[in-house]
Amino acid sequence: MLKNKPAIRLTIIIAVALIAIVYISFHIYNTLKPTVTLTAARYETMNKSESVSGYILKDDKFIISPYSGYVEYLFEDGERVSAKSIVANVYPNAPKQQFDLLVRINKIIKILEKCKINSTVSLNELSEQIELLQKSINDKSFNGQATWILDNQEELERLKSIKKMILDGKTDMSSELSVYRVLREQQLMYLGNSFPIITEESGYFFSSYDGYEGLLTTDKIESSPSSYFDFDSIVKVSPNNAIGSMVTSISWYYECLVEINQSEKYVPNTYYNVFFNERDDSLKMLLQKKTVDRQKGQAVLTFYSSVVNSDSKLDRKTTAHVVTESATGLKVKIDDVYMIDGVSCVYIFNEGVANLREVNIIFEMSGYYLVDKNTTGKYKYLNLNDLVISNQSDLYDGKVIG
Repeated sequence: MLKNKPAIRLTIIIAVALIAIVYISFHIYNTLKPTVTLTAARYETMNKSESVSGYILKDDKFIISPYSGYVEYLFEDGERVSAKSIVANVYPNAPKQQFDLLVRINKIIKILEKCKINSTVSLNELSEQIELLQKSINDKSFNGQATWILDNQEELERLKSIKKMILDGKTDMSSELSVYRVLREQQLMYLGNSFPIITEESGYFFSSYDGYEGLLTTDKIESSPSSYFDFDSIVKVSPNNAIGSMVTSISWYYECLVEINQSEKYVPNTYYNVFFNERDDSLKMLLQKKTVDRQKGQAVLTFYSSVVNSDSKLDRKTTAHVVTESATGLKVKIDDVYMIDGVSCVYIFNEGVANLREVNIIFEMSGYYLVDKNTTGKYKYLNLNDLVISNQSDLYDGKVIG
């Protein structure tokens, strides 16, 4: 009996060791096994676009001053002006410091004129608007987008002024306006003689110009692939004493040259979203026509717009991204979609178990699908905010997910 004790002891040791190995292996497996990732199904719009290069054609002309000097603009960029309007004053003999002060006073007056209380906007909402706009300006400043900052700085000042009005218990800035209007009249006395710049015809005023005024005009939209390259030979000019430009027609065009196989996806009389390099947002433009030269294997696309205020700062020769495909649906990862009984499905987390949900794939881009409701009806379909399961193998309908 005693002779069997070593064997019994060895058996116990082996058994304990096996239990320990199983225990440790179990915990190692739980540590190393892929974690369950749940992603809420949300609606998203995806766009596929392609880059094109072309020219902007519009009817415009220079605004010329007979005098050199500092220019006080009386209209905003893109603002409609009638014929015989005074669009600017030129001060040939003004000291720079005094003119800069006039510009500052004018900006303050413009801000104060727009400051009125909107009874539907609370102080908290106004503070949030200020905070969001300030954050955007800071972000754009970090990215070096000076033009955007200048365009939005005045709005920030206006919102701050309105907030101050509310805190001071006012409804407008009439008293402050009176003070600054008096200051403006006093300042004009220091600037010397001024000369008004009067428009000959009506149109849309811009304080900027690019040298292509009167050259890249809309009468050239009949260009074919053969004549398209004539645009390259147009040399811009910079006349003396040009102080801005006047867009005389609301219609403008963007023409680009593409290969004939690339042009096949474009349908005339269809609207496309076009992103120009100088803009963060898109313009909705009508593809007015497509001129095809099959012998050369090329085509000219002519896009049309009547949004005058948006094209003021676009380069005449510019690159654009045209959205050729677009879809909206629930966004899921491609790796999370399985083929079950000939039907595309995902697994969702539902009260601790995996459940099948059918999806209808409508768009694919950058490792994701956009899906909508099923079309076969074999399984329940994926709904908004369903939690889609990722990083799990051997899934099946009803599997317990720990």
